[in-house]
Amino acid sequence: MIELVMKGTYKGRTFWITKHEIEELPELSLLPHKWYCGYVEYDPTTEHDSEDFDVFGGITFVGNLDQLETFDENIEVIGFDTAHFRGEEMTVNDVREECFRLIEQIESLQEKRYCNQCGAKVKPYFNFCEVCGQKLRK
Repeated sequence: MIELVMKGTYKGRTFWITKHEIEELPELSLLPHKWYCGYVEYDPTTEHDSEDFDVFGGITFVGNLDQLETFDENIEVIGFDTAHFRGEEMTVNDVREECFRLIEQIESLQEKRYCNQCGAKVKPYFNFCEVCGQKLRK
């Protein structure tokens, strides 16, 4: 069973949280039978690498929301789940905070900067290039 438990907006991006529940089976006793997934509105033209995102369990879904059961919205999303082997149980509020963190990370990708000397990608808040040490322009 999948249930939409929260839909909201943060920094102009919509997020969705779903609750997933399956029957408890002895052969699956190490896996949770209840977990949450978080999905965030995402522009697929934004260049990214998997290491650009640091959310619980890592990114487990990139695609259109209407590909997921219970949704009929034609919106590109990126998502994560909390169903991990012997993982600690998360609350809806924990997942909402992870959605906020993911949105912050997506926003920072859109503010990418490059070193004016060597061309390396640098974090938006850095003053010097990690690769060549060049002072970066604002």
